[in-house]
Amino acid sequence: MPPYTASETAIPHEHRAQINTGILALIRGGRQPGQTKVFQGYTGKGGLHGLVFGDFAGRHDYSAAKRALEQGQFFTPDWIVRLIADFLAPEPAETVIDPACGSGAFANHFPDNFTGGDIDRDSLDVARYLYSKATFHETDLRDPRHAGVYDYVVGNPPFALRWTAPACPMGNELHAASSEDVFLWKTRELAKPGGSVCFVCPEAWLRDDIIHAKAIKFIREHFVFAAEVLLPADAFKNAGVADFATKIILLRKLIPNEKPSDARPVVIDGKNLPPLEILKQWRDATPDYRQFRAGLKNLRGQLARDILRDQASRHDTPVQERYRFLNRLQNLSKFKDYKDEAKKILTIWEGREKEEERPEGEKNDSFYFQNCKPRASRRLKKALRQANHPQAAQPVIRVIRDKHGIRAKACNTAAQRLLSKHPLDWPNSSLHDNSIADWHLRQEQKALAETIARHNTKPSKNKNREPIKFERLNCDKIIARIQHDRQSLETPLKSERNPTGLDQATEFMENFYGKLAGKGIEIRGAQIQKLARAALKPCAWLAWEMGCGKSLAALAWTAFKHARVPENKPAFALITSSALAIELHWKPYLEHLEIPFIQPDSRETWKVLQNETNNPARLLLATHHQLAKHAKLIRDLGRRGLLRTAIIDESDEFASRAAARSRAAITALRKLKHRLLLTGTPTRNHASELFNQLTLLLHGQSFFRCIAPTVIKLDKKNDCFKTESNPDFHQPYSGRGGFALFKRAHAPSRPTVMGAQKNIPDTHCEAELVAFLDQIRSRLRLSEILDHTPCTHQVVNLTLSPAEQTAYDTLQKDIRDIARKNLKTLQNAALWGDRKNALLALAHALRMLQQAVSPAPEDDPNPTSKERAIIRLIREGGNSHTAVGTIWKKNVPRLAATLRHVFPDRTVIDFDGDDSFRQRAEKLRQLNAAPSAILVSTQQSCRSSLNIPIVSEIIAEALPWNFPALNQWAMRFCRFTSKKTVRVHMLVSIGTIEERILGLLMRKQKVNKPLAGDDFVSETDLLDEYGIESSPLLELARYLAGDAYITPSLLDRPNTTSRQLAA
Repeated sequence: MPPYTASETAIPHEHRAQINTGILALIRGGRQPGQTKVFQGYTGKGGLHGLVFGDFAGRHDYSAAKRALEQGQFFTPDWIVRLIADFLAPEPAETVIDPACGSGAFANHFPDNFTGGDIDRDSLDVARYLYSKATFHETDLRDPRHAGVYDYVVGNPPFALRWTAPACPMGNELHAASSEDVFLWKTRELAKPGGSVCFVCPEAWLRDDIIHAKAIKFIREHFVFAAEVLLPADAFKNAGVADFATKIILLRKLIPNEKPSDARPVVIDGKNLPPLEILKQWRDATPDYRQFRAGLKNLRGQLARDILRDQASRHDTPVQERYRFLNRLQNLSKFKDYKDEAKKILTIWEGREKEEERPEGEKNDSFYFQNCKPRASRRLKKALRQANHPQAAQPVIRVIRDKHGIRAKACNTAAQRLLSKHPLDWPNSSLHDNSIADWHLRQEQKALAETIARHNTKPSKNKNREPIKFERLNCDKIIARIQHDRQSLETPLKSERNPTGLDQATEFMENFYGKLAGKGIEIRGAQIQKLARAALKPCAWLAWEMGCGKSLAALAWTAFKHARVPENKPAFALITSSALAIELHWKPYLEHLEIPFIQPDSRETWKVLQNETNNPARLLLATHHQLAKHAKLIRDLGRRGLLRTAIIDESDEFASRAAARSRAAITALRKLKHRLLLTGTPTRNHASELFNQLTLLLHGQSFFRCIAPTVIKLDKKNDCFKTESNPDFHQPYSGRGGFALFKRAHAPSRPTVMGAQKNIPDTHCEAELVAFLDQIRSRLRLSEILDHTPCTHQVVNLTLSPAEQTAYDTLQKDIRDIARKNLKTLQNAALWGDRKNALLALAHALRMLQQAVSPAPEDDPNPTSKERAIIRLIREGGNSHTAVGTIWKKNVPRLAATLRHVFPDRTVIDFDGDDSFRQRAEKLRQLNAAPSAILVSTQQSCRSSLNIPIVSEIIAEALPWNFPALNQWAMRFCRFTSKKTVRVHMLVSIGTIEERILGLLMRKQKVNKPLAGDDFVSETDLLDEYGIESSPLLELARYLAGDAYITPSLLDRPNTTSRQLAA
């Protein structure tokens, strides 16, 4: 029986704080109150924050203050602790730990060998008073003092908190993880192999395969998921939470060489059952777990008896030696770099049951390391030697270089005391600063050596004091490396400075294009000059504007690279693009140029390529999907030297860091010697979309380093951003933390009330980033090739008809009610699943409101206001070929039918994206053949590498959410061989959501233009370029981006200076 019994009467909420304060005062005053009364009366901080919502600026500030006071602290009810204790039933010699123990609820039922830890000093004072035999530590859950020594890990971790835990594998890119994930991560270190983990958590945790994918994967790799016990919703009502679904998780840690299992846990629904019935069903449902625990106890008992039997020996016996060896290697296997090597050694160890099987002449454990890599063998031997024979720390001060810079490191306490008075620390930002003379580093190192020498000769009362040794750094070698890095960053491409090489590349390009003159190919001098410079770079990015001839330039670039390959070592070149571009552009284009190619469509075809060294077709075509699907086979071709070059067309499709296709593309192309990106719109929303494309292009290049001298960090206390010196300045981007570093340096983000990350709309260190991109980028605009402006933009403001305005206002009122409801859910929801559903509802509401501006009523034959505007613009354009683009698929048939009725003498072709490749090719042929034809399509269906230069008038019926998407569609109709100027008309309805979208487009475009290679542009110039004369649109963009607060009157202000078309 436990020493204390729980009270059946709940303490009134209004008296809890007073009782808690009184108990702590009695304990700390040494008055020794009744322990049973203390156990029953102390309830912790949960629900006692005492905050008033009206005192805070918003729900976010209120929730943050509430979490800071409560710390997610709601003590576990005694009946749940008793249920877990009765099920686990540990032996007296087995150890138990609760790393988030609070006031020690579990210690009440585990009196023997119990250890607890908590960050709350008040709760620990109560726990030490109640359980004097137990051990308690005041420590954070993220940093427990003990690891790998407990048979059982139990607890009730804080609910629904977000913590910073850089080493947690379940954390996001900003090193933030939920409190449940951090607790799970730490249980792996605290539990012995084969040990049990049992704790209380929210019922929604591990329910979503997407949100909790990392936690589910972590459990499968390190544990056996034995059972889930669902608890009643009012289980925590005595702690101030009347309705919150929770459950008990039971895990068993894997033992060495045990294979992970994907078996689902047993679920016991105890929501409507008494505790005894829950315990009975729990025991009956887990026979495998109880059988394993019984066998594990017998195994550990046998090992213990063997060790005690041989303790009389002076030296380690074989049993002792192997037992220690196994335990040390099990701890070492947590190091990722040597985990596989440690597993190999464990496998060898288990196969050697007799001491005489070890070959003669092998000392200690050398026999086990014979199959390891040399570096791993040295590292593991050193770690094992230090673990088995620990030595006292030596009094040494070393000057070392790590990823943060050069610093002095002390190896024991005496050296640390001396170093604290005379520190030596040179961050990377100082090392790479040209204004600092290199000899300063030598002088500081010399001064530290003299300080240590004076300390060693100074008289001391401690006669046993050892002199402190000093190990200096080779400054000449370090400085030479720094100078090399600095030079590679300033001019990473040495061959570009070689005039002879540039002349040879120019001559090659002229000859290449000259051979294709009979195919109707035209070329301009600007294209040859830009391409010749790009050809000298091992990896390049053709950021040419749409219509400048990127496809042919890519073929010329590839031919130049392969011309230098020996004839006895032929290699393939890979072209990857979207499926639409492969079928409608690349295949017809290569067939027209009579260039042979292969399009592997199966795994077997890719394997056959490894033996086809004499195939005359040296070009491979693959869609982005095929590239991801056959990534390993493509990587093998690159590793064997059979694939040397890759052309990544429409590389902006790989901008998403989280997409599996992006990761697979990096894996597939990382071994290739030459890579070329083709995109004129690398970013659509913010600078972080660049990183994946840069990784795809520059993986393995020495000059792919962080070039931002400062970074932006969020000051959570003051809720503001602050600029700090970058400790990783001039350091390479690592595989795990590279993206997070790039975001801090160029595209910082901040958490919102909705629990998501929102990117700041400006680019930090923009000048440095653009200068770095200029080293690898070749930028060419149509205006540099042509003697006239190729494309102009004009915003056409519309006024809705009275009937349309009434319908829009009615829908807007309903959607605003939906938005308010879901915003309230976002602010109050404790679980990500609820926030996700609210976010999806908000996104759907916004799309409904946007679609209401472009209605396509089936029962009304009369044209809408936008359709009347489109008809008027087509008439004003005369007999020119016209393209009308919408973002709504269902609007295409109605628009096409309306235009056929109004213009019966003109050919109207509709293009909605559902047509097959052959049907699309036939429609494009009809468009080119028909005079004054009209193309009606969705903007998404005409984006991928299609060339339709016959069109002169373009009408955007609706706006997408980023300008590059609109630009990619519009520039399909511009070519460097065109003799005319294409006019783009963007229809915007006044007083609707479209006005806000246009402002957001302009705000994003201000970020996108410099990153694509264009000049820096002011807000006024940007408005003039796109035909927008009203400055409030940019203010609306800031409002949508969260930069400033805009009054409601500004949202209702019409644009009266732009051209208006009456409905």
